Amino acid sequence: MWDFGKNKEIESIHLKKIRIVLNVKSSTSNAGVYGELGRYPLYSNRFVRIIKYWGKIIQSDNVFKCLYNDMIIACNNGVNNWSYNVKQLLDNYGCSHVFRDQNFKES
Repeated sequence: MWDFGKNKEIESIHLKKIRIVLNVKSSTSNAGVYGELGRYPLYSNRFVRIIKYWGKIIQSDNVFKCLYNDMIIACNNGVNNWSYNVKQLLDNYGCSHVFRDQNFKES
C-alpha cells in the first residue's frame, strides 16, 4: 500500500522545484510557496487516498473486507498493521471517531 510517513526528502525536493519555478529565495515560507501555486504537500494527497481506500474497503462486501476484519482483530491485539496505521492517521488529525464508527459513508 501507500507509505504513511511524510517523506521529508521527497517534500524537500518538491519545495526546491517549486521555489525554482517561482524564482523565490529558499527562506520563503513553505506555506507561501505552496499557496502561490495552489498546491499542498505531497503527503496530504497520499493521506487522502489512503482514507478513501479505507472507506471503500469498509463499505465493501468481498474478500478485502474479510481480510480487513482479520487486520482489525490483529490491530486490537496490538499488531502494528495497515489498519493500525489508518487508525493512527485518523487519530493524528482528530478523526478518531471515524475509525471507531466504521459505518462510514462516502459522499
